[in-house]
Amino acid sequence: MNSLKVDAVTLSLIRGGLLSAVSELGSLIERTSMSPIINEKHDYLVGFTDAEGQYITLDSPVLAGTNLVRPVTRYYPLDEMRPGDLFWYNDAYLSEGALSHSPDLAFVTPAFSGNTLLGFCAVYGHCWDIGGIRPGSLSPTATDIFQEGILVPPVRIVRQGQWNDELLRMFVRNSRYPEMLHGDIRALTAAAHLGESRLMEMAERFGDNVLVQGFNLLIEQTRTALTAELRRVVPEGTVRFADGVDNDGLTDVPYWVRLEMTRTGDRIEIDTTGSDDQAPGPLNFLMDESVPMLFLAANISRDDPTILLNAGVSTIVDHVEARSGSILRPKFPAPIGSRSLTLRVLQAAVQGLVARVTSGQAPAASAAYGLYLLRSFDKELGQWTLCTDGLGVGRGAHNASDGPDAIYATAQKNFPCEYMDMAFPVRMERYSINRDSGGAGRYRGGCGVIREFTFLGEIGEIAPRFGNTTYPAWGVAGGHSARAGSVIVNPGTPDQRIIKTISEGNPLTYGDIVQISTTGGGGWGHPFDREPELVQQDVRDGFVSVDSALEDYGVVIYPETLRFAVAETKSRRASYRMESKMFHRFEYMDEIW
Repeated sequence: MNSLKVDAVTLSLIRGGLLSAVSELGSLIERTSMSPIINEKHDYLVGFTDAEGQYITLDSPVLAGTNLVRPVTRYYPLDEMRPGDLFWYNDAYLSEGALSHSPDLAFVTPAFSGNTLLGFCAVYGHCWDIGGIRPGSLSPTATDIFQEGILVPPVRIVRQGQWNDELLRMFVRNSRYPEMLHGDIRALTAAAHLGESRLMEMAERFGDNVLVQGFNLLIEQTRTALTAELRRVVPEGTVRFADGVDNDGLTDVPYWVRLEMTRTGDRIEIDTTGSDDQAPGPLNFLMDESVPMLFLAANISRDDPTILLNAGVSTIVDHVEARSGSILRPKFPAPIGSRSLTLRVLQAAVQGLVARVTSGQAPAASAAYGLYLLRSFDKELGQWTLCTDGLGVGRGAHNASDGPDAIYATAQKNFPCEYMDMAFPVRMERYSINRDSGGAGRYRGGCGVIREFTFLGEIGEIAPRFGNTTYPAWGVAGGHSARAGSVIVNPGTPDQRIIKTISEGNPLTYGDIVQISTTGGGGWGHPFDREPELVQQDVRDGFVSVDSALEDYGVVIYPETLRFAVAETKSRRASYRMESKMFHRFEYMDEIW
């Protein structure tokens, strides 16, 4: 096989081998990790890079920058690395955005064939607790990164197969749940070493030179395809878009991500410097410059499954300008634990740019996934138990279909009701679609969910972290914005309390009922252009109410039979079509500037 050249068949085999290994490493992590946030929610990433640290493939490219190896090589030259080495870090600032918050522990292992460095396997996982001001290390009201857990600069945790046990013991000692953390580290490092083995096996199968050339070709294929497509889509001139994050958890002040994209000839630049200054709270997102490019690539390649998102996206834009001290480039030691809210707004703003240059032929905005930390004090154990639960939201519709309902982030999952009842001091009462939360449109935005449970601990607190309450996901081409979610304790009773959707330390006592509703995605196209039969089916399936069918879609539904009235619907739509256009805000986003 060493005589093989990198023809189309060989390249396809290399690509398939990498993707198969990514799946295998993910299965290993899920089956051997100890914390629910990894083995149930699947909050981890695995990928392979070339010898320069450029990603060839990874499972969730829009969740990270394109170079997890770069922070390691800054401290450890390539010629000093050896087979069996393993490097570790979680310091997002030293990673320059390759990691975006402290609970993500990154492990990087080099793979050699003889003396030839083939590439790296890089993995990270979100660990349950790494210290900090509160259990879970993700306080929505943290004021600096030191309150979000212990920081590890790039270190060599394993040298040629020999563990640095002293360093590991020191780190684990800082966690409130040391056994769980230790188990997660072992799972992640096992996956990194397995990835090293898979790269070595591929080198033995194809030959060193063929494998390395294959890596280069896979990156170049992506770069060439996306560069051409982006320049086909983006016209000469400048387009702008902005979107807002509700608040930072410490104040009620919104924060805006403002983007400009300019094309001059074949040169394309993105300017983020108009974005607001960094926040006192943990809303800040330490943006690697490849992230806007990844979002652009994901949007313009969504109809072409043959394009592999990898480091080839990092040059499709000639320059990304960011401003130090802004919400997208905070200065150390600004807190960054809630950065996902800003990350999702950045993603929506990039989608807004694409929607503008394509005259609306792009998806509407999606909501930021919901997260809450539920803490309960166990008097017998004398410590806090922790539940970090993520919930799905609605995704934006596009010009060919409705937005997906109840989707959590990009590749993660929520906790099943049965698992919640078994593992945490709660009794699940309801888990359903949040009706009417999806933005109305010719294609409906996806709906969020409602999670309702009874708290069974003696003393507890809840810290929600939900976005898109003040600024719901916007619609495109006449589509409506989504409807916002909420967090309510004891809904419909004299003890009802409405909880701020980004807040900390909200007390709970035994028997309290917590109802969490998440936001939907934006709609696409005018709602009156949606077939009445589809609106009727949405009402029957619980996605749209009878009232919303009338007010948003102009469809008259008989409540008794859930059938629509043909003549009344035609009359309603003829009378109110122009009024309905006022509900969406996509066309007015330039006013933010």
